[in-house]
Amino acid sequence: MIQASTDPPQVDVLERPARAVRPMAIVHGAISLGLAPFGEDGPHIPDGWNVRIGAQLVQMGVPPDVVLNEYEALRGITDGLAERFADLFDRDIVPEAAGPAAVYEALRELAVSIVERSLRDSLHREGTKRITD
Repeated sequence: MIQASTDPPQVDVLERPARAVRPMAIVHGAISLGLAPFGEDGPHIPDGWNVRIGAQLVQMGVPPDVVLNEYEALRGITDGLAERFADLFDRDIVPEAAGPAAVYEALRELAVSIVERSLRDSLHREGTKRITD
């Protein structure tokens, strides 16, 4: 007689489908953070990168409330970065004839590039430090 295993199947955490994770705790947290606007027919869960990444983190074992808390903290950090870049441009760059909208569009592209590169470097340094310690 063949007996069925009672052990759950082994699944690589990076291969699990992200759309499978949407517990109500995540939905409520996403609504409170403005990630899932609540409309007439209930919450609208956008197919945005932040929702997919949050679901992937949950599937890898990060508790949903930690994912939401970290996103909220990260948004505060990025709001501060955006304010710093906007202050820099307001203080040190004379708006061109194209007007402030064109200047801030250029600011956005430059700021994203700078922050992305800086974050990649910081993650590399931190990962190297943790692996070698």
